[in-house]
Amino acid sequence: MIANVDNTKEILKNYFGYSSFKPMQESVIQEFLQGKDCLVLMPTGGGKSLCYQVPALILPGVALIISPLLALMKDQVDALIDKGIHAASWNSSTSTEEVEDIIYACRRGTLKLLYVSPERLLALTKEFISSVNWSFIAIDEAHCVSVWGHDFRPEYSKIGELRKLLPKIPFIALTATADSITRQDIKKQLHLEDAKEFISSFDRPNLSLEVRTNRSPGKRDEEIKDFVEEHRNMPGIIYCQTRKITETLAIQLKNLGVASSAYHAGMPMKERIRVQDGFLSNRIKVVCATVAFGMGIDKSDIRYVIHYNLPKNMESYYQEIGRAGRDGKPSKTILYYLDKDVELLKRFAIESGQVKINLKKLELITNYIVEAGCRRKYLLNIFNEKYSKDCGNCDRCHGNTDTVVIENMNNTNVFEVLSQLRISLSKKNKCHPIQIVSDDLLALISSVDAQEPYKIRNVRGMSLKVFSEYGWIFLAEVCKLTKMLGYDMPDKRKVEIWKLFEEGLTPQKIVEEKKIKIETLYSHCQKLVSYNFPLNKRLLISSNEEAIIRASINRNIGLSDVYEELIDTIPEYKLKLGIALITKQ
Repeated sequence: MIANVDNTKEILKNYFGYSSFKPMQESVIQEFLQGKDCLVLMPTGGGKSLCYQVPALILPGVALIISPLLALMKDQVDALIDKGIHAASWNSSTSTEEVEDIIYACRRGTLKLLYVSPERLLALTKEFISSVNWSFIAIDEAHCVSVWGHDFRPEYSKIGELRKLLPKIPFIALTATADSITRQDIKKQLHLEDAKEFISSFDRPNLSLEVRTNRSPGKRDEEIKDFVEEHRNMPGIIYCQTRKITETLAIQLKNLGVASSAYHAGMPMKERIRVQDGFLSNRIKVVCATVAFGMGIDKSDIRYVIHYNLPKNMESYYQEIGRAGRDGKPSKTILYYLDKDVELLKRFAIESGQVKINLKKLELITNYIVEAGCRRKYLLNIFNEKYSKDCGNCDRCHGNTDTVVIENMNNTNVFEVLSQLRISLSKKNKCHPIQIVSDDLLALISSVDAQEPYKIRNVRGMSLKVFSEYGWIFLAEVCKLTKMLGYDMPDKRKVEIWKLFEEGLTPQKIVEEKKIKIETLYSHCQKLVSYNFPLNKRLLISSNEEAIIRASINRNIGLSDVYEELIDTIPEYKLKLGIALITKQ
């Protein structure tokens, strides 16, 4: 695919009304029109969408745009149709009649841009995909494809399969936020190893940066209401952590006479569309929203973005504040920090399945709050952009800052945490704390190596009786704390399984007591082995089964070959665990 690139500015002027491209847009388009893959990293407001919309109007065929949010698709499709461009979106809300029209238009080649959600993409048949003349594939919000990205979505991981189905079609991946590790992972997952990277500056000098700390929840609410009332005629977004907060705050602002609405994923689609359209047309001035709102919203005059709660990472924060001031005019961003926000985000990180990654990202944003010096310098350095001077447009540079001390997540005082747990257990059992475990035993539990918490079972004074009653509860808590340090550790359910094995129960007894399948039990045991928790293997596999597995492994064939060789001889759940036990030794 090599296209005539001379008429890009004519397309830009005639359809989009711009006389010139923004920085880097033209370079991306010129490269892409040569049939080459591209990875584009451009901040919110930088004009990513034109990097694929202009080529779509130049090239023959249908451009397939994969986009994660219905609001984004609706906004872009509506804007394209208003410009006389034949575009459509295909997602869960698309009617049967509309789907038939889309399929017909795609096969005839009269449609220029088709937006699909990643979930809908997975439902498209190979027959349909192969029947359309695609001009190219664009993946918007491409950071969602990477586990290192700030908003990883499992359904995005299947997009790479399109490359095998359409090997000659060029791909363009676009995102506003991705560090170097995420960028490399995007290229790997999408099979874009040879794609040229285009990385724009992240500096948005028109945005003022302010962090407010040391507020009570009530004081925060009063400040926000005062600020919004003072700027009642200016469009703004207030990002909140929960749906309930968005609704409560929107009502409070309405009571002040401010045209405001809540927006979150729990609202009916019709209501979300009403809010979005009202905000775009200025009938609604303030939207109190969860993080889903704003992605892809083409509104250039948003004058402020307030974070009611601490965002979960710097990428989310940067993307969300980037929705303000896209017209280049001065705009304000305010971030509120409360201690309880960090505690909640720690819990989310621990439960995320990507503990180490998400705790590191949380550490970066808490450092943004506490570290001295220009905030813009710190923010840009996160994205590997060197910024040596002070910006003069943040609260640090203005000398108007709150002081805050955030406890280092890596210095968790285990003894203090376990002491509180002991108090909780004593209240529940209506006894003195030392009747749960003594101070000496609690100190020994607290001093066990963070990477080997199962050794709590063997500390001096930990009898089987004490361990069965309380020791495993402390072990589960230590595992949770250790996860906060970035180590892989089992959850409470698996620790309790291990406790039952320590008490000498057989697998069959444990299955009966926990009311689980034998396959589930062995899966838990396989995880415990990976966490280095010692298990009596003879309770789980016989000596004969072990000998068979060991002999197969010793023939120096791959583990997948061992699995294939023995799957008809030994039950699958036993085979998997047996391989794990033997290779771990």
